[in-house]
Amino acid sequence: MHSSLFPQKRLDQGHTVSEVDGNKLIFLRVFSMHVFGYGSLLWNPNFPYINCTVGYIFGYSRRFCQASPDHRGTEQNPGRVVTLVPEENAKVWGLTYSIATDKADEVREYLNYRERSGYFVVTEIFHPADGSPKFPVNIYISCQIANPMFCIGESLEQIAERIINSKGRSGSNVEYILKLAHSLRKLHPNAVDKHTAELESLVVKLCLQRKLYDKSLIELCYAVQSHFQ
Repeated sequence: MHSSLFPQKRLDQGHTVSEVDGNKLIFLRVFSMHVFGYGSLLWNPNFPYINCTVGYIFGYSRRFCQASPDHRGTEQNPGRVVTLVPEENAKVWGLTYSIATDKADEVREYLNYRERSGYFVVTEIFHPADGSPKFPVNIYISCQIANPMFCIGESLEQIAERIINSKGRSGSNVEYILKLAHSLRKLHPNAVDKHTAELESLVVKLCLQRKLYDKSLIELCYAVQSHFQ
C-alpha cells in the first residue's frame, strides 16, 4: 500500500532480485537510497523522493526517549521526540522514501544535519504493507552509548510534562506528538503503537486540564477554541 499522504510515482521496471537469507528482496536500480521514516519524516520529509511506501520493520519499538535541544526544545529545556529501541518481536510502522541516485548525496547530507543530535544510521529490512517484495532501508536512530540526548527510563508522566512545556525552532513539542499520532492513524489501522497512543492521550488531557493552548489541538480536532477562552 502506498501512502495517500504524499505524491507517488510507482516504478515497476529496472529492478533486480537478490537472495538475502533465502528470501527474495527487490532492489530498484534507479534508487540508491531508501529511508525509513517513523517520526517527523512521516509528515515533513522536506527532501526530494520518487515514491513513498507504507510498511514496517521488525525488532524495534518507537519510544519518546530522544532529547530535542533544537527542533522541539532548547538546550536549556530540551523536548522529547521519538527514536527506535531494540525489542524482540516488536514492529514499527512507517513510510519508506525511495530516493533517486542523483539526489542521494543531497538527501544524505540534509538528513545527517537534521538528525545530528545523537543519531546514527542502521540498515534493516522493510516489509511493504501491500505484500510486495521486502528490501533494505536506512534508518536514523539514537545512539544509546555515551549519548546525553538518549533518555530512556522516564515515566509517561515525566515525558508528558516535558512535552507540554517544550518548544523549539520547528514548533511545539505538543504539535510534534499530535502530528505523529495523526499521521500514524492515516497510514494504517495498526500503525499507532501503545506508547505513542498513551502519551498522546496524557498530553491532551494535561493541556485541556491546565488550559494550555496549542494551535495543533484545534487544527487536529482535539479541542475547540472556546475551551481556552
